[in-house]
Amino acid sequence: MTSLYCLRSVWPFSPLRAARVDMTEMEAILHTLNKEVGNYPFLLSCRQADKLCGMADALEAIIPPGQRQQVASARKIINAKRNLTAEIDSLNEQDQEYLNRNFWKITHDPVVYAETQFTARGEHYSGNEQKGYLEVRGDAVKGFEAETTLKNLRPGRYRVSAVVRASKAEHSNVYIFTKTGNGNLCTKEIPAMGNTGGNVWFSALCRFEQRAGNHDFVTALDIDKTTANGGQGFGWNRIWLDEVTVHDDGNLTYGVSTRPEITDSRQINSSWFSACDFIVERIGD
Repeated sequence: MTSLYCLRSVWPFSPLRAARVDMTEMEAILHTLNKEVGNYPFLLSCRQADKLCGMADALEAIIPPGQRQQVASARKIINAKRNLTAEIDSLNEQDQEYLNRNFWKITHDPVVYAETQFTARGEHYSGNEQKGYLEVRGDAVKGFEAETTLKNLRPGRYRVSAVVRASKAEHSNVYIFTKTGNGNLCTKEIPAMGNTGGNVWFSALCRFEQRAGNHDFVTALDIDKTTANGGQGFGWNRIWLDEVTVHDDGNLTYGVSTRPEITDSRQINSSWFSACDFIVERIGD
């Protein structure tokens, strides 16, 4: 993963080294800086912005005048993406990194950011303990919404899916949703099965048993999904919103929410929920 941390790891510049940096190395660092800046769509915190601007300042001080416009352009983008809400800066770095990498913009009823987590690791449906996902618990569940907007899509019919789960209840009252340019809203409730089972695990188990029974090749991913949580799965289900119509403006917003305007209810039955791996597919005109 290219990240702010990776950029720091390749950062070669200091006053003592400046004279030894050749043009190839300079171009590589310029490219890395601009690529890194482009990876932060919404929640570039003040801390992250300051680190990136510090790198840009150090670079600008030693490169030839003809290349300084690239650094100035990167700094302009950094400052445009700087989130001016002080609370965002108190999110832990894991949350900030995941939300940025996955283009999530979050809103919710008041919580103390420094005491609230919006992501987790350890129970990903793939069995990979290092993979992150949105996860909201406790007071942060109330009035929560994470969304992202795609632009310039080709008009037509789309399917939006996500891998989700929620704590056990008759109904979770937590929904994935889509909104299009004409204000049309589509929603689907997240199954409330807790952290075992789920159709992602069950589908992998069926494929594993069928292929193993026929002495066919079984993928490593299916093995990992099948054996996750000691062979019980982690409760993840892939759910779909079909027949989502994108209009001529080409805009599509999707996400997960507990807000009454999305769920049509002020009651939230699940005490926690998780979501990841949203997929948008065009399925027709």
